[in-house]
Amino acid sequence: MKKLTILLFIITYVSSYNLIAQNGHLMIVGGALEDTNQAIYKRMLELAGGPTQAKIAIIPSASGYATTGPQIFANNCIKFGALPWNCEIIQIACVDDPDTKEIDESTWASNANNPEIVQKIKESNLVWFTGGDQMRTMKLLIPNGKPTPAYEAVVDVLNRGGVVAGSSAGAAIQSIVMIGGGTSLGAIINGEASSIEMTEEPDHEGIYLTKGCGFFPYGIVDQHFSQRARLGRLTLAAWLNREKWSQAIGIDEDTALEVDLKNGTGMVWGRNHILVIDLKQSQGIKNDQGYSFKNVSLSILQQGDEIDLKQGQITIAKDKTLLKKETKDKRTSFIQTGALGGDGYSLIDMVGEIITHSEEEETLNNLTLISQDTAVQFSLKNTKETLLYRSTKQKNRFSVTHLSFDITPLKIKVLK
Repeated sequence: MKKLTILLFIITYVSSYNLIAQNGHLMIVGGALEDTNQAIYKRMLELAGGPTQAKIAIIPSASGYATTGPQIFANNCIKFGALPWNCEIIQIACVDDPDTKEIDESTWASNANNPEIVQKIKESNLVWFTGGDQMRTMKLLIPNGKPTPAYEAVVDVLNRGGVVAGSSAGAAIQSIVMIGGGTSLGAIINGEASSIEMTEEPDHEGIYLTKGCGFFPYGIVDQHFSQRARLGRLTLAAWLNREKWSQAIGIDEDTALEVDLKNGTGMVWGRNHILVIDLKQSQGIKNDQGYSFKNVSLSILQQGDEIDLKQGQITIAKDKTLLKKETKDKRTSFIQTGALGGDGYSLIDMVGEIITHSEEEETLNNLTLISQDTAVQFSLKNTKETLLYRSTKQKNRFSVTHLSFDITPLKIKVLK
């Protein structure tokens, strides 16, 4: 009976938000959106009917600066053509902004049920969720799993063909299953955390998974992705939910994934990369050392690249050409740590190495020490199925499809 109850909970957990909206667009930003990123700002305003037609509701529920932070976003929208009177800060928050002496924003905590506040969301065609702490947004919009009128108003904006967008925490909330916290190394060694507080404990830092807003139905989304070395935690999150989705999406800072919910397609905008993890052919094992993964597919996309989010098919932007790989003996090498955390080579650095060599088959290994007797090895493989693309206009712009990686926690002995 207990097993049946747990199974029913899991089914309800995943399906209750499935296909919330089948219309409209999402613009999911990986955090640290620069004021000068006109590609993302202009595209958001265009999707909302154009700069002068965009009616923008800014929801600062995640922020610790619920007035001053959103105002910066509003000012940037105005800089790119939005009308000042069409930019509205929606008073839903639970933390007092230290930069405003005359307002206590913590008094806005119950406003997701306020009819006047809800009406302002309904009148918008572009809803923006700020960064901060995604757990705050869930607490305010869907307390104890019960959707508020404000949340339902956001869904209505999508159903009417509008845009829902957000950065950092505002990106994390978009998927059905949300990553609340944790690190890559903590996730690989310690697995899931039973509470958000546990993700802050230095000896655990496992991944905490909870319910998100469910606007994005095509897998789990993670943000600040390459900058904070989050490949390990997203891989585990995807593995734990593999029966529902085979893919997961990592979004770098100052970069966005535009999602057409009606067609189930995505396009990349911005300065950095979007990384697509696919688990269809992968294997995962949990043992005493932690979680091991083999043959996980990885594709790395940049502005102009597109993905069919239902089928996984990728279309590379026309300014990139397919590189011819050199036929050499299979090469394996070790480089500095950093792909899953710590200093050294980042994941994108490793991909840059593979692009530079353009060999037929190559494996780069990256070892991260966690303690005197524990380490995690990351292996990135350029295989015969891997396709490498480089821009004909900018040599530092590249895309890669069908890389493969392994993650292996190890017990080690340091020789003196």
